[in-house]
Amino acid sequence: MADEKMTAADFKAKVEWEGGIVEALDYGLKHTHLDGRAPAALYNAWKKLEELYAPLREQMRVVDELLDDLPDEDDDQDDSDAPAAVNA
Repeated sequence: MADEKMTAADFKAKVEWEGGIVEALDYGLKHTHLDGRAPAALYNAWKKLEELYAPLREQMRVVDELLDDLPDEDDDQDDSDAPAAVNA
């Protein structure tokens, strides 16, 4: 995504267009895309979300790779659609 500046209203529309906050973060929408007229609270809150999302994105990638490495469920097993119980 180009580092173009957006009004707060355009930023909001982009978040909605992408499908929500997580999707917009995943797309690469950054606090630096907000122009200087955007509310400071929005600028700072989005910046914080970027910081929090970065390690989450990495962990999601790790889990996704681990899931990809697992074999697909065998068709000969139980026909139940319920996932196996997880020990917490």
